[in-house]
Amino acid sequence: MSPQEALLKIKAMFAEAQAAPEVAVANFAEYVLASGVKVMVDKLEVGGKVTLLDEAGNEVPAPVGEHTLADGSVIVLDETGTILEIKVPEVEVEIEAPESEVELMKKKVAEMEAQIEELKSYKKEAEVKMSENIAQMNDKFSKAISELTDVVIELTKTPSVAPTQPKQFTKHFESKNDKISRFLSNYAK
Repeated sequence: MSPQEALLKIKAMFAEAQAAPEVAVANFAEYVLASGVKVMVDKLEVGGKVTLLDEAGNEVPAPVGEHTLADGSVIVLDETGTILEIKVPEVEVEIEAPESEVELMKKKVAEMEAQIEELKSYKKEAEVKMSENIAQMNDKFSKAISELTDVVIELTKTPSVAPTQPKQFTKHFESKNDKISRFLSNYAK
């Protein structure tokens, strides 16, 4: 590998490392339609995407129209599988006897504990992903440093210019006869 090829490869590796931002993973939730078909929804709100799995296992947008979920909610989709509208069925409200403050606090504590456990699992997943990303980056940088070292070694082996020969200076000494001739030519006039 020539030094120039190695430098171009290193440059490409750095560009790849900088241009590879962390990919946001879409959190799809699985819902069941009233017909029993399972669909994946990234967010159950207007603008959310609904997809199905075809026979080959590929995700495809859900068909256009109204679809009833197992809970009775109806989602209206466009041709790209985007939710245009959500219709929630009316539910009869039962009036419950007021709960004591202790019961309310126990429910809130249980909800908070569940949220804490969910956040802990999310944190663990994020730490694993971060450590994997750091390991990948370390590998890339180690490889880049190794290749950069190879380039520097090659550059030190390659002479930059041809060595120059020192100039040979020759000194002209005037002979005795030349000195006499010069002297006579100046005063003979």
